[in-house]
Amino acid sequence: MLGMPACVVPFADGGKPCNDKADCQGRCLITEFVADKSTPRTATCQRDNQLFGCWSEVLHGQPQPRWCVD
Repeated sequence: MLGMPACVVPFADGGKPCNDKADCQGRCLITEFVADKSTPRTATCQRDNQLFGCWSEVLHGQPQPRWCVD
């Protein structure tokens, strides 16, 4: 980020299904965009410490506002 070297650290539970940050070493994320809020979405634990792309964090089973980082 910002042209600075950084280490990518994988999380042991990366990719595991989750409903809240408490379920993961990193964040509980939804990365696919679903316009219809009634459509069930599967959240998974963050795979590593890099948060590039578009995602929504899930807190207490509820998706939060979407972020896009490049």
